[in-house]
Amino acid sequence: MHADFPWLVEHWGLDGGAIRKLVGGVIDSGRGVGGVVDMLREHVPTSAAVLAKMNLIKAALQSSCATGDARRRREAQAEMVEALQDRGFEVNNADRATVGVLRSELSALRASKEAKLAMEAERKETEARMIHPGHLVTHQTDPDGLDSRDLRHVDETYELWSCCGRGPKSTGCILPSH
Repeated sequence: MHADFPWLVEHWGLDGGAIRKLVGGVIDSGRGVGGVVDMLREHVPTSAAVLAKMNLIKAALQSSCATGDARRRREAQAEMVEALQDRGFEVNNADRATVGVLRSELSALRASKEAKLAMEAERKETEARMIHPGHLVTHQTDPDGLDSRDLRHVDETYELWSCCGRGPKSTGCILPSH
């Protein structure tokens, strides 16, 4: 869409109503409002006046964000509010408390995601350093389907090299001793 936007504006134009519908649709979807606002400001000179009259932060706070999941909706609303505030949109006095709570929830969520990613990276690094010892395992030969001529050439047991399995509950996996 980013590459086609200037062409659409040049050939089809965007009036105030189209700008309101476009931004309203993006807010209802819950994604990408910052990029759309940036494109409008860059390619449509009249968009600044239309956007200034719209209460985009209030619309973002009321958006369903095209999801039934309350946690995802709060996250999307917080991301939209943050993107709009970063682009200079002001918060009404009535919405300041709600925006403050949303922004703090978003910060906590991001910190939680970063902590999870760090723990996962550490777990993978530890797992990659582990030594997975192998050992010989003796198996019984299955003589079913063999006739007496074939059985002359088959041993009763055979050995296969086996690893610990490398699973999370594997036994025998050890960290190298450095």
